[in-house]
Amino acid sequence: MKELDNKTGKSVMFFALRDRKRTGGHGFFVDRQVHYFHAAEANDDKTIATHGIDLTGLILPLYSVTHVALQIALYMGFQQIYLLGCDHSRIFDLNQGIHFYKNEEENAL
Repeated sequence: MKELDNKTGKSVMFFALRDRKRTGGHGFFVDRQVHYFHAAEANDDKTIATHGIDLTGLILPLYSVTHVALQIALYMGFQQIYLLGCDHSRIFDLNQGIHFYKNEEENAL
């Protein structure tokens, strides 16, 4: 989190509500807008599909950063969204931790 805080300037930050303990109370993102969203479980998709994307309620499940970023952009009213360098092969690796970092670093502050 420290590196993220240091390298993102004054960017507005969005985090999952479940990550609040990792992001809040440690002196990170001071003097910045930080927003939290609550992601639904996979079986809540139908409710969201009928009511649309609303960041004040549940959003679609957290399958990737790209999925979340798209929902945030749509909620904010963006009409044109460009995706560059997106890899969505996750469905082929559901039971594997496939990150650009080692898994033991995943929960590190």
